[in-house]
Amino acid sequence: MLLQALDAFIQKHRRCSELDGGVEGDRVWMTCSCVQADLPALGALRSWLNSWRGLGDIERGMARQGYDLQLTRYDARGGRATLYPTGIDHSITSATASAFKPSPWKAVEGVASEALKRAEA
Repeated sequence: MLLQALDAFIQKHRRCSELDGGVEGDRVWMTCSCVQADLPALGALRSWLNSWRGLGDIERGMARQGYDLQLTRYDARGGRATLYPTGIDHSITSATASAFKPSPWKAVEGVASEALKRAEA
């Protein structure tokens, strides 16, 4: 379903002069300034990311890039996701990234984004 939604997005915006995309390492990205936030493709992507399956896929992707993930739940307040460099005794270093959010998947999305931005800098 996600691939069908992404294909529909590409077909719809193929003629749009604003459509852009590319591959950077093992990441694929697409953008279009005319995109509306309620498009079915974005809904499918949000549904996948906001699930345990999506969280697991992000964890495996970050593991391939050299990070270990730790999740900590704090009652109903939310949870913290922390990424540590693989192979290092899990102590705080400049390469460690952490995010506290109301849901585990939002915490993992936030920490993965932060870690990748740091790695690019």
